[in-house]
Amino acid sequence: MLSFVKMNGVKKFLYILAAVLTAVSCEHINYSLPGTPRGGRTTPGGGNKERKDSSSAENSAKPDTLVWVSGISVPEGYDWLRDTAMGASNARLVLYCNDEQVLDEPIGPQYSLNPYPDSHHLIGGRLYSEYVSGGETTILCDAKPLFKYEGHEYLKGVVVKEGSLFTLGCNYAEDCYVMRQNGNPIIKLSGGKVPGGLGENAPALYEDGGHIYFCFIDGKGLDLVEDGVVKTINLPSFAKEALDCRMIEGVRYLVSSDGNNIYCSFNGKTINLHYMGKVKNDFFAMRLLGDAAVIGSVNNLTFDGFTQITMMERNRNLFLKGQDLYICECGEKVIGIRNRPLNMQYGRASSIGDFESIFSAPDAFVFTKECINAGHGNIYAAASSVKGDKPCLFKNGRKWREFPFNGYLTGVNVELSLPGSGDGFGRKGR
Repeated sequence: MLSFVKMNGVKKFLYILAAVLTAVSCEHINYSLPGTPRGGRTTPGGGNKERKDSSSAENSAKPDTLVWVSGISVPEGYDWLRDTAMGASNARLVLYCNDEQVLDEPIGPQYSLNPYPDSHHLIGGRLYSEYVSGGETTILCDAKPLFKYEGHEYLKGVVVKEGSLFTLGCNYAEDCYVMRQNGNPIIKLSGGKVPGGLGENAPALYEDGGHIYFCFIDGKGLDLVEDGVVKTINLPSFAKEALDCRMIEGVRYLVSSDGNNIYCSFNGKTINLHYMGKVKNDFFAMRLLGDAAVIGSVNNLTFDGFTQITMMERNRNLFLKGQDLYICECGEKVIGIRNRPLNMQYGRASSIGDFESIFSAPDAFVFTKECINAGHGNIYAAASSVKGDKPCLFKNGRKWREFPFNGYLTGVNVELSLPGSGDGFGRKGR
């Protein structure tokens, strides 16, 4: 594949040329996104099951909340925590919609499916996954292969837009990131990093204002990639390191550090976050409570191990205990969820340490942040048990639903089906 060369005059030409030269390396396996005749879900009996249709008379009376949960089921009695069979335990990939099981597929190399939670991605009620083996990457949707291409790429971002599947993959062997549309390469960038990720507070690949973006940071500076076109962003004169650059409702937020302080630049102004403690360069921007927020870790002698949240327009700080938290909103509260043990808390004032714990489940944990979802005023956590008990779904801190299988959960996604709505694939009612 032709690597992307960072030269302003030829950027657009080279990324198009790269896509043309390498398109032949992508093999489409009867490719079609869900909603076409291939889009039905496979049930244990081998039949197809269509998505719930909220346009029916029964469902049109009120919106229908669809809670999708994915997991790995293993035979009863098998200790999946120890996994002595090294993944060869007759495991199955399962998917539930509310109380109903809608997918049950065997796991194994012959199916291009593996049991690893970080390879399962629930987006819009569809279960996307990647399988890397034999020098190839296969992308699947609902356990059905969509396409495969050369190289070992692990998904860092997925966006479904206008019938196309856009992905951002990380190739660790080649130290590069590749953005693709339906498996065909759009752009390849090497020698840097991309902030965010699937299930993270700030996604790596995302849509804003009809455009698809990701941020690329290397030793030479920062690039914001819009629809596959690189736009080099100039850092403030005082900045020594770029940490994140993100579009939020059409406004570009640039997060940087001078080695001692963290700054956020937007709309022609720069805000000093009044950072407390030794700088840890994990700060990022995200939308929160109708505002843009910059979030990162605090380390100082008095309060070691806190997360600082700075609201840009409100000019307000919140602090939550713990680091590497999943940050979300519920009503007018900012919620922080930490793992092992599973714990939920919310910040109440602009004073460090002023937070309140909502719940703690000492025997529960989540494998990845894709196991947490803040949807429509509720917070869901697809939790597994440190004791090997049945997995369960927490809703607003309470155990809400237990699943009838031995195994663990890999993701949760929530949709609100509005009467008469479509899902972008020609079907009514998501």
